Amino acid sequence: MKGLIVSLVILLVTAAVADVVARGIAERRIADRVQRSLELQDEPEAQIGGWPFLLNALDGTIPELDIVSSNLSRRGITLNQVTLHLVDLRFDVSELLREGGRVRIGGGDGAATISDDELTDLLQRQGAPVAVRFVGGRTVVMAEGLGEATGTVSLEQGDLVVSADGLPRPYSIELPRLGRRIEYRSLAIADDRARLSLDLLPGMLEL
Repeated sequence: MKGLIVSLVILLVTAAVADVVARGIAERRIADRVQRSLELQDEPEAQIGGWPFLLNALDGTIPELDIVSSNLSRRGITLNQVTLHLVDLRFDVSELLREGGRVRIGGGDGAATISDDELTDLLQRQGAPVAVRFVGGRTVVMAEGLGEATGTVSLEQGDLVVSADGLPRPYSIELPRLGRRIEYRSLAIADDRARLSLDLLPGMLEL
């Protein structure tokens, strides 16, 4: 009996180690493919949820997948602290093991931030004579002839719109597309950043 118990323990430990190793390999492969898919400068972090990973993978499912990138640049716009949380991933194992593959996701959400310095730079590059500062959850807009005024930054159909009393008109910046399945949902101001909430729509993703 003792020998059987020892054998079972060794088997379980071996299976656990194999699961951890396989999970790590899969996470690195996914991170590499996401980097290429989203054209990220640096490789993101990928973390696969659910246990045991090997049984899930062989069944062509991953319950949860988290992707974290320090920044993402598109069309001269830099988003920081980009996180994506994908749920209910389903795939063909043999297809995914090759160089490319498609994954069906059940949905998910995410977030990204843009700093007040980045927003000011973007506005001024397109000729808007204003500067923006986020202070204590408020938006302060500065412009010649206006001084400082309380303003707003809102999300309207994928654009950041900056407005304030005294400005001749609102100024908007088109946010970069992050893929066909990712949409901007809402915006909130915190510290010196605007936090963008993202929705991941169910459907097929290319990895």
